[in-house]
Parts: sequence; structure tokens; C-alpha cells
Amino acid sequence: MDVPGPVSTVDAQRAQQDGLARLRRRRRAAVVATGVAVVVAATLSLTLPGGGGKALGPTGALSPSPVPSLSQSPSATRSPSAPPGSGTPAPDRSQTAAPHAGRAPLTVEADFGWLPASSTTIRYQLSPNGMTVRAEGTRATDPIAPFFVLTAFPAGVTPPLADFPGGSHPVKVPAPPVNGQEAYWVSSDDPGYASGLNTLHWKSPDGRWLELDSSYVPAADKERVPLRIAADVKLGHRPVPLPLRVDGIPSGFVLSSAGFQQGTGQDKGTGQDKGTWTAELVYSSAPGLYFVTRVSPDAHHSQPGGPSTDPWGGGCKAADGVQVCVEFVTPGTLDAVGGVQAWLDKVTLLGTDPAKWTADVLN
Repeated sequence: MDVPGPVSTVDAQRAQQDGLARLRRRRRAAVVATGVAVVVAATLSLTLPGGGGKALGPTGALSPSPVPSLSQSPSATRSPSAPPGSGTPAPDRSQTAAPHAGRAPLTVEADFGWLPASSTTIRYQLSPNGMTVRAEGTRATDPIAPFFVLTAFPAGVTPPLADFPGGSHPVKVPAPPVNGQEAYWVSSDDPGYASGLNTLHWKSPDGRWLELDSSYVPAADKERVPLRIAADVKLGHRPVPLPLRVDGIPSGFVLSSAGFQQGTGQDKGTGQDKGTWTAELVYSSAPGLYFVTRVSPDAHHSQPGGPSTDPWGGGCKAADGVQVCVEFVTPGTLDAVGGVQAWLDKVTLLGTDPAKWTADVLN
């Protein structure tokens, strides 16, 4: 007798959307990497330099890079060897640099202006393939809340249009001009891929290409909302201020990724911004030895130098309403600098007032 199998708990539409998003990021990574290759090479060969309104802020768009994302991003890729319940994959035996200039780990060339009300979080993310800016809703309460990933390609770099797995080909579909500039949608000659794609490319007034990758947008808004977002994107070179400064970074330490995420929602009772934010710096102290320095509001009013609650290696300290924690997987990751406390001593916390934050982070 045939017995029906258990009902699948997989959301097929969401799985398709996530899979296509990963494919788009991988295709884009190859071209972006070409545009930033010189910067990456320079970063690898040098020591660390010694050294609208919702754009205040990035789950970063991850590539097939060996650099682990130590954030709790919904798109973070888990490693089978990582402890259960953690957002951190085990590190690869490598030491990869993220392209940044000077002391500012996060610098954007394009930022969001108008966003739909569902977008309550902005994240700026630096990876070895460059910068992205991501806007999304609260995935914990709405698993299919729309999210949008904005990428500014380096000057002279054309967005990639590589074939899809299985041999289907990308297709350019004309889109209405964005602020009078050329624009097109990325589609596919395979209807299955085409139905899940929602990627807009358009030129900025200075000739640079921009990309907006949209997911989980209702069918009625699939074109209207991305076009409106694109029309209000803010252009300009801007370092992102962060709530910390790190002094005396050893020459062998390499910045592998960085991120800053901030909630843009308002408290219904007070109308004030909820002020939720997190800043992260992921370094490698040597090939394969990665650690994250994470700064957030000190909700628990920890005592300075208080122990970390992380189940792996690490420690925390707090000051002026802000807490910094260091986390890593491999014992001895921070031995070269004198241990966890020695690294924490290098971190100066700048409080909860964004007016006192700095882009001059890495010293």
C-alpha cells in the first residue's frame, strides 16, 4: 500500500528566489572582481593603512569568496563544521582582503533615497568583491519581506550577463529610462529563470552602471517599485561613519569584510527611530585565522571587560552605552597581538550618538 510522504515545508517560490539571487551575485562577482583587482592587490601587498532619509544605515551580498561572513545575515552560508545555531561558517585556510582605501572600511558610491515602507533595515556590506547596500524588511516577522540590493559598478565596468546553469541565456529587456538614462531589465530565454528574475541595470549621469536586484516584490509592483527606487538613488563618494576606532592594528592583520546595519523603523508610541544597529569588522590575523569585532548598543549594560556569552573564543567590553565583542573559531587566533584583551584594548568605543562617530576607523 502506498503511504503519502510528509508534506514538504519548502517554500518553492522562496527557494527559487534565493537560488537565483545567489546565481546573480556569483555572476556579478566575476566582473566586479575584475574592476577592483588592482585595489585588492594593493591591499594584499600593503599593511592596513596606518597606518528619502532611510539611507542612514548592509546582509551583505556574499560571493564564492573564502572569506567567512560572521554576521547573522539571512543570506549567510553555513558550513557543516560550524556549531549549530551559529551564523558563522568555519574559515578557509586563506587570507583574503576586502578593497578599501585609507582608514574608512565602508565607503559607498551610491545609496538609497526613497524606499517602500516595508524596508526597515539598511545594511552596508564590504566583501572582497566590493560594496553593496541592502534594504530589507523584518524577516523574522515576514519571511518573504521584499529586499533590495544596490551595487555601483566601477567606472568603465559593464554589468555581467553570463549564461545560466543548464545553458539558458540572459536577455536584455528594455526598461523605461531612469532619470533620462539608459536602463534595461535582465531576463532569460528560459521562462523558469525569467519568472524569478527582477534585476534592473541603468546608467548614472556620469556613465557608471548601477544595479538594483529586487526579491519578493509583489507581482503588481515588480517593475514600478524598483524603477522608483532607482530614480531616487543618491550618488556620491561617502565614507560611512562607525561607532568605533581601532588603533595599532598589526601589519599582518588583513581586513576581510566589514558591515554596518541600522534599523530605520520608528517606535509607534514615540515616533522615534528604534536605533537598532550593528557594526562588524572581520579580520584575519594569519591565513585561515578569522575573527569578528562586533559593536552594538549595550542592551545589558555590561561592565567594562565583562566576559563574552559567545560559546566560542572571545570576549567583550562596554562603555558609554556601547558594547564591543570579539569572536573567533580557532584557538590562538589573537595570540599574535597578545590575546583577546589586548585586541579589545585597541578598540575605542564612540558612544550611541552618530554625530560622534567617525569614518576614520582603522589606524
